Amino acid sequence: MLDSHHVLRVLPRRIGAPCDAPLVFVRFRETGFTISMGTYETHHNPTDKKTDTATTGGGPEIRTEHLRKKTMFAVIKTGGKQYRVSANDVLRIEKLAGNAGDMVEFSSVMMVGDGANATIGAPLVEGALVTAEILEQMRDRKVLSFKKRRRQNSKRIRGHRQSLTEVRIAEILTGGAKPSKAAAKKAAKPAEAAPAAAKADGKIVDDITLIGGVGPALKKKLEGAGITSLTQIAAMDAQALAALDTELKLGGRTEREEWVEQAKELLAGKPPRAKVDQKAAKESE
Repeated sequence: MLDSHHVLRVLPRRIGAPCDAPLVFVRFRETGFTISMGTYETHHNPTDKKTDTATTGGGPEIRTEHLRKKTMFAVIKTGGKQYRVSANDVLRIEKLAGNAGDMVEFSSVMMVGDGANATIGAPLVEGALVTAEILEQMRDRKVLSFKKRRRQNSKRIRGHRQSLTEVRIAEILTGGAKPSKAAAKKAAKPAEAAPAAAKADGKIVDDITLIGGVGPALKKKLEGAGITSLTQIAAMDAQALAALDTELKLGGRTEREEWVEQAKELLAGKPPRAKVDQKAAKESE
């Protein structure tokens, strides 16, 4: 039987609660009992007429709604998963680009709540934003995948460690508010090496690979046949072009793809046909 000196220490009932979650203490006294959790405390006196009593069971009804601290939270989506987060929460998510100390923003906010009030997006909450600071780039524990075929003398084992990013939630913003510390802008991707233009620094680039369909392999064949410049191709007549096509076994490509005309256009300063065709295709889409 419990008396006034007994104290019960109750762990949080919420499954998955962090280890540092506050404990709930129940102190039994002669005049009733006191429930305390962190900085919150309430006292129940069964003899007090103002105290709510349960409608069933004959005992007092313990109302703990006011024990819950109203903390703003949000549900974000990143890496194909959803996370319920609050300010100062530390979580590990799928790898994000950035270094330790960088700020990242999560614009895919599916729900925002403040105590009993919650706003659910459709599918996202308009004007909501969650910012976080990258703490560490890390990898998860190794997972082994083992496969064995019976009576085949065959087995295989593979290991995998998932790349993760550990972040600390900084702010939960709504109504289009701007973060106090903006995220670092993503570095621009290095421009891919564009095909050599017909002109470089005001000079004509005499390169046979500017002709449509002429790559490194065909360029090597042409050089083996003594063709190393656009000037040589532009000066060819129909007979010389046909002889070159037969020698390299091109199947009529030189005439079909108008190598002579292409060479003359490139020497005149016009852009390569392949580049023009690609641009026109993008504009037509």
